[in-house]
Amino acid sequence: MATRRRGFGAIRKLPSKRFQASYLGPDPRRHVAPTTFDTRLDGEGWLARERRLIDQENWTPPADRETARRSAPTLRDYAADALQRRRVRGEPLRPRTLKLYEGLLERLLYPTFGNVQLRAVRPSDVVTWHSSLPAGQATQKAHAYALLRSLFEQAREEGVLKGENPCRIRGAGVSRRARQIEPVTLTQLEVLVRATPEHLKAAVLIGAWCGLRFGEIFELRRGDLELDRGIVHVRRAVVRLDRVEVFGGPKADAGLRRVPLPPHVIPQLQQHLDRYVP
Repeated sequence: MATRRRGFGAIRKLPSKRFQASYLGPDPRRHVAPTTFDTRLDGEGWLARERRLIDQENWTPPADRETARRSAPTLRDYAADALQRRRVRGEPLRPRTLKLYEGLLERLLYPTFGNVQLRAVRPSDVVTWHSSLPAGQATQKAHAYALLRSLFEQAREEGVLKGENPCRIRGAGVSRRARQIEPVTLTQLEVLVRATPEHLKAAVLIGAWCGLRFGEIFELRRGDLELDRGIVHVRRAVVRLDRVEVFGGPKADAGLRRVPLPPHVIPQLQQHLDRYVP
């Protein structure tokens, strides 16, 4: 593909539609960016950073820097790709789980550990960080600790980290329910159903009487209801991420199930099918 010459370095568009940036270094040899870029602008940004290192006399060959980074990665270097590689019962992490982990990394883990090499994190550093988290957010605190511990354990299994996992706080990855959940009374349920728009009443009834999750309810189809047998089949689920609906299986294998329908809700579900579901 054609190469566009610039004042410093060159950028060319590859057959894959991505962009490759390179330049002649002070050695002088041609040095190529360790990754390709989605846009030409991204490549120009990399060249500008390389030029700045040369001007400041802090430059070393980018391949040497990449080798050093891979041999002693920071948490930020390691985490994103590690989560993409992670498998649970042979399956990649679900989009919603990835979104949750990305949020925990950005809010709670990267500010402290993002630019620290994995091998440099000590158990005392983890204790200090954990103690600094807000006490009133117990569930988020437990999730963040569990994620950090699992990333260090994955790094050990992959040979990226030698030695022991620095996350050793007993019980820190387990959250305890702050308050007991009180189910609605029959009177409260009746009020709720009456106040719900007609086309959503069936969702409230299935949620209340069958215990399905939100995403399981709203991915139900006509074929999932066997009203003559009083059964609802849970086969799929939907989640909404960044205003986009993502469809897939239930949250866990145990989520694939058949749930009994109480006899008194069957006539209302039949009315819903007749009126709203072709």
